[in-house]
Amino acid sequence: MATFRLQTATTPAKLVRQLEDEYANFPGPRNVATRRTLHAWTAALLADMAGDEAPLPAFEEMERLEGANMTTISQARLGKWFEDFRAKNVAEGVAQGIKRGVAQGIERGVAEGIEQGLAQGIEQGRTLAHEEGAARLRRQAEIKFGEAAAERLAELLGGKPTTPDLDRVGAWLIECETGAELLARVEALAEPS
Repeated sequence: MATFRLQTATTPAKLVRQLEDEYANFPGPRNVATRRTLHAWTAALLADMAGDEAPLPAFEEMERLEGANMTTISQARLGKWFEDFRAKNVAEGVAQGIKRGVAQGIERGVAEGIEQGLAQGIEQGRTLAHEEGAARLRRQAEIKFGEAAAERLAELLGGKPTTPDLDRVGAWLIECETGAELLARVEALAEPS
């Protein structure tokens, strides 16, 4: 029953007070082994609560103390331990907060970098596709209509035509009978509406 009462303590201070009460329930030399077991049990419970070495006086030291002296010594050690524990936890909390913030910042930066990189990559891909498309049309115009028509077509297509515009010019290359007819259509396409 004593170990149950120790286990139900919700704070380290209550646990130490409960241990003192249990010591009083098992007085005298014939209960030394019981008190030693209760002390060890309490030290383990304190370590579980605190995650660190318990601030409990050694068993031999507690055996020399009585009543008010036991409470005074235990509470003084517990108070000191709580100050150290709180300072350590605050420092660890700040460090974890900084690590979490840095990780979130890196994650956000990577996501933004990927997004920016994709946008730039798409734009570069479009530009390259348009340049290649315009170069292909120029070569085809040179084959069909000669060097002069091809050069003029390249000048007209230099203003970054859209994909549909390039498609139209490709169809006109097939439809037109002369370089002049092709260039007239492309010039009309290039004029602002």
